[in-house]
Amino acid sequence: MMNVEVTAKNITISEAPEILSGEIGIETINFTFSSEWENLIKIAVFSSAEKTYKIPIENNKCDFPFFEQYSKVVVGVYGYSVVNELKVKQLSPFPTLIKIKQGSYTPAQADEEDIPASDFERYVQEIEDMIEGITVYTSYNSLSDHPQINGNELIGNKTSAELGLAQAIVSIDVVWYQGAYRLKCTLSDGTEFYANNNIGGSTSQAGVLRLSDYFQLAYSRLLSPVPSTISDTTSIFNRAFETSIVTTKVFDSLLNIALIQQSEDESFFINTALAGKQDTLTFDSTPTEDSDNPVTSGGIYTALSSKQATLTFDNVPTENSDNPVKSGGVYTAVNAKQDKASLVTLTDNSTTALTDNTEYSATDVNTLTFTYPQGDFECYMTLNFASSGTITVTFPTSSYIGTAPTFANGETWEVSVKNGVIVAGKVESNA
Repeated sequence: MMNVEVTAKNITISEAPEILSGEIGIETINFTFSSEWENLIKIAVFSSAEKTYKIPIENNKCDFPFFEQYSKVVVGVYGYSVVNELKVKQLSPFPTLIKIKQGSYTPAQADEEDIPASDFERYVQEIEDMIEGITVYTSYNSLSDHPQINGNELIGNKTSAELGLAQAIVSIDVVWYQGAYRLKCTLSDGTEFYANNNIGGSTSQAGVLRLSDYFQLAYSRLLSPVPSTISDTTSIFNRAFETSIVTTKVFDSLLNIALIQQSEDESFFINTALAGKQDTLTFDSTPTEDSDNPVTSGGIYTALSSKQATLTFDNVPTENSDNPVKSGGVYTAVNAKQDKASLVTLTDNSTTALTDNTEYSATDVNTLTFTYPQGDFECYMTLNFASSGTITVTFPTSSYIGTAPTFANGETWEVSVKNGVIVAGKVESNA
């Protein structure tokens, strides 16, 4: 037995017996799969220069297929799962290689071989096992519409006479004819004709004709009913083996059509999956207002390159700095400054209630009276007195820094009052 280990990415032959050309049903392959393969449908693929086989893997086993010549065979495995007729997962690891050594059997010797009568039942059973092993879809007999010959459906054990044929069918091939895959039948006199229904039945039929159904069709035509004598049975079986569905040429034809059908099914799954995908994207070369398109990397870079880099902020207003100042720093700096003083002009013979942060001015006055506000205050005044008349300036009870001022005609005084404390100074003329 050949042991093969399969992961998601690689296939490794851990134990490989010697395999010879011409062997059939000798070697069984035992597969060990990694966890990624759980619940997948698994197919083994064997490819050489002469042919390719795709064999379902059941219970992690399959038989090594028949190769009539020594060659190098590529051994691969793929697996997939289907949900609602759509492939949702497929694994396809890197294949491995095995050499087929030359055995005693050759294609030239095959035509000269006689099959012993004692082996007939074993050969029939192997063919039936092969048919059963590859049946996956709807069987031929369950189709609602079958290919016809002379108006007679190809179903059941009909004789050539029942099909309206004077000659016996000696081979059945699957060919592309008039836009469909059809059965091409060859009579013993060399006459060829086509079944007048395309393979697969009517378009409303859910099932399609598969490889196992072709075997069933040819097998029933060439081997049924089975003759009563061993010699006749052997003769008919030899004829079937050499000229009909069991031959390499016809087998390859039927295998290819089955693989073509599988390829078409896979294409349908792929097209269905792609139908919901986005078409080729359209990119904007620069950021564009109200556009839903993606922008190229170069367009984004160009747009950003013309913008200012990350700003550096000063915590407080700083001399000769070009940086912006944090809002909290501006607030702190402004809050530490005094508001600009209000300006008030005094008139002669007026009584004024002094207010905080106010600058007063009086020109050519004689009499002024002031009152103080409640609480702390600070104000400043410039007083210019008239050149004649009595000068009278009245403050509430106050303290003075220095001596109390004595105001006179024609003089100008600067007076500062803070919380009832007065500082006064006469402005000396520059003349």
